[in-house]
Amino acid sequence: MLRYLLLLPLIFCINIFADVSLSSPKIKLNDKDQRIIEFKIENESINDGDIILNEYKTNNPIDESFIAYTLINDYGNYQTFTIVLDDEYLKDYFSFKILIKENFAKDIFIYLPSKVRNTFNNSKPNKPERISSETTFSLAKSRNVVSNKVEQVEQVEKVEK
Repeated sequence: MLRYLLLLPLIFCINIFADVSLSSPKIKLNDKDQRIIEFKIENESINDGDIILNEYKTNNPIDESFIAYTLINDYGNYQTFTIVLDDEYLKDYFSFKILIKENFAKDIFIYLPSKVRNTFNNSKPNKPERISSETTFSLAKSRNVVSNKVEQVEQVEKVEK
């Protein structure tokens, strides 16, 4: 029994160091209003060409016409993989399958900040115009005139009956 207890931590340590660790995606907007998807990769040293992007849940290569560029940054103990989407990509989601050195594969579906919502948020909100006291007085006066005419019509109708 003691042997099994000693082997158990060793098995977990081997498993921890053997797997590629891929973080959850971070989504940002850059200065050019391009949507950026960034992953942190640990426990694996990757180079250009080690990462392949395929269509979601398939092994077909992804259409790269809507990807502006991809970037790998090395920070010593971890690396980041960045996907920058083209301005013309208007969907609210991005889905793909990532393969790292052909031994790690993961299907990823990401909701993105909407381009339509961003254009509405960037436009200036319509502020209601202040009504001056003169306008308020003239509106009140015109309402009184209308109500007086209604009363006169009602009186004429009563007299005619």
